[in-house]
Amino acid sequence: MQILVGFLVFTSEYILPLCIMGFSYGKIIMELRRRSKIDNRSTIQTVSAHASNPPDNAPPDSGTQHDSVQLNQVPAQSSGRPQRQDNSMGKARKNVTKTMLIVSVTFVICWSPMSISFFVYNLGGYLDYDSFYYYFMVLLVFSNMCLNPFIYAIKYKAFREGIKRISRCADNPVDPNGETKS
Repeated sequence: MQILVGFLVFTSEYILPLCIMGFSYGKIIMELRRRSKIDNRSTIQTVSAHASNPPDNAPPDSGTQHDSVQLNQVPAQSSGRPQRQDNSMGKARKNVTKTMLIVSVTFVICWSPMSISFFVYNLGGYLDYDSFYYYFMVLLVFSNMCLNPFIYAIKYKAFREGIKRISRCADNPVDPNGETKS
């Protein structure tokens, strides 16, 4: 019975969260890639629209040579915004992927010793609850909860700004009528 309980605890406290993180982060990455492809398609359509509608001061069409020159000129004319937008989407995707990887690795590092030790204990192994190793494992598990906000604060400017906004609310008390006191 102890082996079954150990297996269930190990699965529900370690394997299941890892699977949920992997599934969720995979879906997020797939969605970011999908949106990136949609943005790329709209950028290509914008460039194509500029290519098919030459400016009013463009010389009259003189054949295929002019068409190729026109197409070559369009990206230079419209490369400012779409390329920046594509770059920012790529940077955002990389930042999200790095952050998810850091959070996942932190979870594995912090939870693995405790989870594996308890699993081995439930299989009949020995675990000294008064040892330095046990207290260190407990410290690692607790530190995981504390590390995530710091990871997000380092990786996301919007998260830092939100924390600043929340801490400013503590500095500006609100009276019962909903007005901020200065």
